[in-house]
Amino acid sequence: MATIEVFTGPMFSGKTTGLLDRVHYFRGAGVPVLLVKHASDMRYDAGSTVTTHSGIALACHPAHDVTDIAILTQNNPDAKVVAIDEVQFFEGDTAGWAVLARSVGISVIVAGLDRESSGKTFGLMGELLAQADVVHKLKTGCKCGLLAHQTRRRPDAPEGMVGGSERYESVCWGCYYRTGV
Repeated sequence: MATIEVFTGPMFSGKTTGLLDRVHYFRGAGVPVLLVKHASDMRYDAGSTVTTHSGIALACHPAHDVTDIAILTQNNPDAKVVAIDEVQFFEGDTAGWAVLARSVGISVIVAGLDRESSGKTFGLMGELLAQADVVHKLKTGCKCGLLAHQTRRRPDAPEGMVGGSERYESVCWGCYYRTGV
């Protein structure tokens, strides 16, 4: 039975690692998987792999929006699972597409931030979470030692959406609301 599964939480909490673990599981079981990431994510390469912060990488297809994902899915009719990294960056009705894919027997597994560094829901992630059958709400450690639930843009970081530890940090709510911490 097809499902929608979401890995979410702040940056550096293991969302991509969880996604790639699921890809390895399905591929190991002989299930064809289509792996996709947002084309703007070129932190580790020119867009040809989904890569964790620890350097684990798998080849993927870059896409700009949900229409690209739909086309990739049509062009890979054997795929029974579509895995999408950095889902929060995709334009279009990603949740609606995921529901449609599930209805025709394609499981959808996504990884992405649920909140922007401002604390607001990131894009259509709220709708995707509402449609999900399984949600993994991950956490990581804050520099103060508590669990980090939120991503915060570093005060000295340049504006921009895609980035790593040079731009963002994961913090607990106490540190998030204190400036200069």
